[in-house]
Order: sequence, then C-alpha cells, then structure tokens
Amino acid sequence: MAFFRTYWPLLPLLLVPYLYSGALLNLVERWLAETEYSHGIVIPFISLYIVSERWRAIRACATGGSVWGVLVMAVALLLFLAGEVSALFALVQISFVLLLWGACLAYLGWASARLLSAPIFILFFSIPLPYFIEVMLTAKLQLLSSQLGVMFIGLLGIPVFLSGNVIDLGRHQLEVVEACSGLRFLYPLMSVGFIVAYFYRAHWLKRGFVFLSTIPITVFMNSLRIAITAALVERYGLAATEGTVHDAEGWVVFVFCLVFLFLEIIVLERLTTRRSLADILGLDELSQAAGEEGQLILKTSAVYGALALLLTTFLVSTLLQQRQGLEPPATHLALFPHSIGAWQGEPRPLEARVTDKLKLTDYMMMNFKHPMELEPINLYVAYYANQRKGESPHSPRVCMPGGGWVIESFERMKLDGADVNRAVIAKEGQKQLVYYWFSERGQTVANEYYKKWLLFKAFVQTGRTDGALVRVTIPVVDNRQLAASDQKVQEFISLIRSPLATFLPGSDSY
Repeated sequence: MAFFRTYWPLLPLLLVPYLYSGALLNLVERWLAETEYSHGIVIPFISLYIVSERWRAIRACATGGSVWGVLVMAVALLLFLAGEVSALFALVQISFVLLLWGACLAYLGWASARLLSAPIFILFFSIPLPYFIEVMLTAKLQLLSSQLGVMFIGLLGIPVFLSGNVIDLGRHQLEVVEACSGLRFLYPLMSVGFIVAYFYRAHWLKRGFVFLSTIPITVFMNSLRIAITAALVERYGLAATEGTVHDAEGWVVFVFCLVFLFLEIIVLERLTTRRSLADILGLDELSQAAGEEGQLILKTSAVYGALALLLTTFLVSTLLQQRQGLEPPATHLALFPHSIGAWQGEPRPLEARVTDKLKLTDYMMMNFKHPMELEPINLYVAYYANQRKGESPHSPRVCMPGGGWVIESFERMKLDGADVNRAVIAKEGQKQLVYYWFSERGQTVANEYYKKWLLFKAFVQTGRTDGALVRVTIPVVDNRQLAASDQKVQEFISLIRSPLATFLPGSDSY
C-alpha cells in the first residue's frame, strides 16, 4: 500500500504504449521490410543498454521534476494529435521520442534528463526519413555517387561515359538506381556515428566532426563500390550486379565504412592526446556511477501537469476516433464500367487476407485489354471512408520496395492539369511503368505530405477524412518502347478520369 501511495503518479504513463501502439507497430514493420532502415531494430536495445549502464547516476540525480518537461510533453502530444488526424505515422513516431524526453524532464528533473538525452535522442535514428526528404536525398546521392564512381572508373583505366545516372562502359551499361544511391549505408552509418560520438570522450568539436564525417565516408565508399562493380562487369559481365554478389558488395562496403570511422578516431587521438581506444570511447567508465541514490519526489506540480496532459490527450484521442467513425456515402466501386473506350476490363479481386491487412472500405482491381495492344493496363483504386492510423492508402513508394521492386526512376508531373507520380520499377528481370495519385474529396493530389495536410484541414473544417489511391500500371517489355507505354497510360488515364469521379466522393458529397 505504501508503494502504491508513492508511485501511483507513474500509472498514467501506461497510457503511452496504448496511444502510440499503431505508430510503433508501423515502425517495426518498416524495419523488417526496408533494408535502409533495418538497423532500427537494434537502436532501442542500444538505448536501453546505455540507460542501464548509467542508471545509478541517473537515479542519483533525480531530485524533482521540472515544469519545462510539461511544456515539452505538451508539444509532443500536439504533434501526436496532428499525426492522428492526418494519419501521418512519422509525426506520431517523432512525437513519441519527444514525449519520452519530456516525461523524463517532468518526472526526474534537468540533471537526469541530461544524462538520458543521448539514449533517448538515439531513437530518432530508428525512425524512417519522411518521404520528401528521402526522395530529395536519394536523388542527390545518386547523382554524386555516379559522378565520383565514373572518376574512380577512369582511374582504373576503363573507358566510361556518364549520362545522368547511367554509366556507359561500351559493351555494358550500369544504372545507379535508388538502391545504389548510398542511402542504405548513410542512415545506418550516421546512427553508428551518433552512438560512437556519444561514447567518444573528447571535445564536442571532435565528436561533431566524427558524426558528420559519416556522410563523406559513405559517399566515398559507395562511389568506390560503383567503380569496383564496373570493373567486375567489364571482366565478368552483368552477373556481377545481381543477386548474392551485389548484396555481398554492400555488406563489405558497410564494414569498411565502420573501419574508416574508427580509424578516423584513432588518427585524431594520435595527433592530439595519444590515448588508448578503451579510454577514447570511455569503455572503462561504463559501470561507474556518480553519487548515491536520493529520494525520488513524484508529487510535484510538474508531475501533476504531466498526468493532466496524458489524460486529456487520451480523452481527445478517443473523441477524435469517434468523430472519424461517421460513414460517408457508399462508393460501390465494383460497379465501375468494364468498358472504357476500346479497353475491356476483367476484374482481378484481391485475396481476403490482403484486403483484411489493407483495411479497405472499398476497392477495385481490373486488368484492361485493348484489341490493338499486347500489354494490359492494370487499374487499382483503394478507397477509405475514414483515414486513420493504419487505415489510409499505402503509398506505392513504400509498398513497391516492400514487394521487392526497385524504383529505377521517379518523378512528379502534370497530366490533364493535375499532379501525378510516375515511376519505373524493376524486379527479377521484369519492369513496370506506374502512375499513381490520391483522390482527396474531389481533389487530385500527388504529394503524400500535402495529402496529409489536406486531410488535417478537411477534418478540422468538416470532419471528413475519406480518400482514395488510384494506381495505373503497364508492363515494360522493351526500354526502347517506354515512350509508347507512357503515351498509352496517359491516354487511358484521360479516359477514366470522368467515370472515376462519379464513383469517389467529391467536395460536396455530404
């Protein structure tokens, strides 16, 4: 009973896993599905290890909470509510990490929160980059890696010509696609660099230099990998760019990146302090604690403020879910016409396990064939009456790599006056041309993040959260016929726009 009277203020913290369960589950799914973020699964364990090694010092410094922690929690919970309404998992995941630090500050005070800052902020590196940052970063890394790779290839004495991100070796051509941009090494190596910089016992300028150096190290090693791949292709053919060989090259490059990082620290210290590696990284201090444990004071104004915020957020979140439960008019996509111009459609229903996982309200999947064309066009429409976390159209930019497809090119373009996304994807010798966009209450949207803003705005103004994904796909049999495939798809999209608009709720549907 005495234990309960002392520690009952901790009980509302049990609401945190409940509130964030959907976003955390999404995080785990992306760790398992996307290679560039697979390192994220070990980050929480590293964080817990650092906390456990510093726990006595953290506990000894916990003399009372700070009201600043309540303010940090308030910001975090506002981000959580914004992410809830807009179905934006990244915002909710960032909110979770910020909430952890705010709670530490509110419950334990500044001294303990300072010791917990590094293990908590490390968790940011387990959160996948927002899509617009990932697209921009990947494009720049592709171009830079291609340019440096060509320079290294020239040093190897191999004649080479670069056109965009295509490396022409004469007999063979190598395309530096998204998977070879270096992002798969950069984000994990930056995570390792942050952890190493945390343990590195040196001036903050040295620690910052080590962390930031992960960027040029990654770019350099990835460009060297491209040059080595070109040399292998020149000698053994395109088999050197496929399967196990290609994957093994990636692992070797990442290991060498780590070696360079630690060599950099050793050289820095040899030029300055001449300390041992164990002393440099503070490995001999891990079990040391500062001071003796004091009395943890949980009944303060900061703690009560944190409790009030958590309970209020729980109630508001519950009310938001109830409001989003209002059903808009039925769509009946199964009645979509099977004849569009000269194109004749054949329904291709999804398996029940797939529809259950996607949590669709309504959908339509149909293959359209033209009497004068060999390749069919696949039309897929996924409609959600209430877009909530985990119940919104999955962006093809995530689903395609998750299905094993490599995105060879991606661009946003205007078609019939509206923005659409265009991608060329490849897997196991197959290629497809994909166009997709989002239909948001009568408005066509291509940008995933602008879509989230419109969703948030519509919910605040009208309470509506319905929306749909429209995807049009055609096989690419010959790269030389890609322009012709583009023309077919664009003409098909022009044909379906009008009938499709009658099946999806518009701006005045209710």
